[in-house]
Order: sequence, then C-alpha cells, then structure tokens
Amino acid sequence: VLVKQIRDYVNSWNENAKPFTWTATTDEILAKV
Repeated sequence: VLVKQIRDYVNSWNENAKPFTWTATTDEILAKV
C-alpha cells in the first residue's frame, strides 16, 4: 500500500512539475552544510 501511495504521489508531482530556480549562491549553500 505504501509503495502505491508513493508512486501515485510521484506520478502526480511529475504531471504537474514546475521549474525552479536557485536563489542562493554556491557559497551560501555550502556554508550551511
């Protein structure tokens, strides 16, 4: 049941995918790691 729910979620996400843009610089990201 869990696997089906995960697959359904991923399929739904992929059907309605939206592009994203990074808003932080590489240095800002690495500073948080």
